Amino acid sequence: MSDKGREEEKPTTPFGHRARAAVDVSASVLMALAAVSILWLNLGPSRHRQAEAPLPREPVALDGAQTFGSPVATVAIIEFSDFECPFCRAFVRDTFPALRSKYLDTGKVRLAFRYMPLESIHPLARETAEQSYCAGVAGRFWDFHDRIFSGQAPLTPSTLQDSLVALKLGGDQFGTCVAGPAKSQVDLDLRQAADLGVKGTPTFLIGTVNEGGRVLVTARLSGAKPLIEFSQVLDNLLQSTRGG
Repeated sequence: MSDKGREEEKPTTPFGHRARAAVDVSASVLMALAAVSILWLNLGPSRHRQAEAPLPREPVALDGAQTFGSPVATVAIIEFSDFECPFCRAFVRDTFPALRSKYLDTGKVRLAFRYMPLESIHPLARETAEQSYCAGVAGRFWDFHDRIFSGQAPLTPSTLQDSLVALKLGGDQFGTCVAGPAKSQVDLDLRQAADLGVKGTPTFLIGTVNEGGRVLVTARLSGAKPLIEFSQVLDNLLQSTRGG
């Protein structure tokens, strides 16, 4: 080998080894953090995870809830949700359309929507919940629901107002509803969530419907779960009710 070739083969210095190792460690840490972030975004509810409360022993009433699906369905999902919750938005975007098509539109399952605005972290959640209740009084709850969850985040007073205008909602009667019955219903839903040990959103209590129209809860799902996890629970319940 020529002298020129030997000159070009420069040995790696200890500093070079340390620098390359530091870069490798940093890259590994960043990859790990990214993986954790993705997992949390897909699965986590909008509060830090806590030990889940036991399933309710007594049947759970659906009174006052906004519902979707057949009123005579033998299986029901009770959803506790927050209109500012990013995981609730992910559920509506990624799972709800398929859930609706497979179970709700076919009359197999009934979904009951309960308000759980987390006001300490979502300043517009309660106002939005109250407006959605009054949209329901006008027969437009699910239109309002879909518009809010499909819109651009974060929510602002102007986007809420735009939604009301687009759905032709408002006026004195609407304002009276927001100030009265809507506040009462949101309070009732929050108390029910506390009584049932619901800690974050979205949370889904799933079970069979008894003769009195109440839900015998047998499963709980927390977070923006994919359709397959709902299907595992719902298909078993539907099979059991058919067998009965």
